[in-house]
Amino acid sequence: IYEARHLWHGMSLGAGAPDDPDGEYQLHTYGDCSFVSGNCTMAQVYRYAVEPSPEALAVVTEQADGWRFAQELTGVPGLIGRCYGHKDDPAEPNQWGVWYPDANKHKGTGEYEGWYWQADTSRDQVTGAVLGVAALYDLVDDAHVKETAAVFLRDLADHVWDNDLKLVDPDGEMTAYGHVDGEWLEGFPFPNGLN
Repeated sequence: IYEARHLWHGMSLGAGAPDDPDGEYQLHTYGDCSFVSGNCTMAQVYRYAVEPSPEALAVVTEQADGWRFAQELTGVPGLIGRCYGHKDDPAEPNQWGVWYPDANKHKGTGEYEGWYWQADTSRDQVTGAVLGVAALYDLVDDAHVKETAAVFLRDLADHVWDNDLKLVDPDGEMTAYGHVDGEWLEGFPFPNGLN
């Protein structure tokens, strides 16, 4: 069921109409897609580690490639968005109806024509991605998957380091919840401990 309805281009989405006979699943949870997808990637990696079948390898390979594509689509080295999708995916109505600058949603251009992605990535989205991609690197013995995971993690770390421990969108501004410095206390003088 997961592979048939919820795995899209390596990312994991909920379905508002999962039993639609025509496949119009009304995909949603785009705002938390990277966090959820990271957890699902980790789960599929554990599946592969326990039972390394060709089917399990195909899923984790799709996920590794999906994470790398997520970085390339933003146009900002190392940055991931909250989610991405293709115009032909069966998304919920109006998911991609409003565009930047009115919303943090972007249309791909050039070779990425037809692809959409949502910006303003938060720390928790990146945490989910790191959780899943690190598991890909640690537990999958396939050279392509391991190299793709390594490049993803390196480029994400470079993005954060090069931007003074911040996630920075294409407009050059830090995302709303993109400060990842452990010495910075969000909500000062009432820190919430997130970092």
